[in-house]
Amino acid sequence: MRRIIHILTGISVIAVPLLAQATADPKPAIEAVRQAGFLEGRWSGEGWIQMGPGPKDEFTQIETVQSKLDGAVMLIEGIGHAKGENPRKIHHALALISFDPVANKLLFSSFMAGRLRLEVAPEVAQNSFKWRYAPPGGGQIRYSIRVENGTWHEVGEYSRDGRSWHRFFEMRLKRH
Repeated sequence: MRRIIHILTGISVIAVPLLAQATADPKPAIEAVRQAGFLEGRWSGEGWIQMGPGPKDEFTQIETVQSKLDGAVMLIEGIGHAKGENPRKIHHALALISFDPVANKLLFSSFMAGRLRLEVAPEVAQNSFKWRYAPPGGGQIRYSIRVENGTWHEVGEYSRDGRSWHRFFEMRLKRH
């Protein structure tokens, strides 16, 4: 009998926070995520990436950006294939744009198989989405997306010192 009471008590301890979350007002999350609404849609195009001193690798890219949970979350999936005779998949990532009601801030969470999960607070302005982070090897990486006239232009840059930046990634996509 005592074991049953402990199990029931454990269930109620879990259930109470879940019930409290279910009654939260979704409007702040929806309004925050809506700032990045200009990214929504299906995009495709081309780009290049240069890791280290070697040549630039060119690729084709598809980005699918969808509003989920009545607008409280935005799901981004990017898939890139190498150009040329062997169009193998070279990039596959998922990202979420969401709102943290406790910290009262927008979050950008990025996921790639075999890589560290990234969670940062992005900067969002009219038709502009930026984020940055410090990779484990040191330095800083920053990305910026600008959407103008139906074109998604994204740039990735690396800096060892935070002052001089080297462009290692660029892509241009068109909305379908």
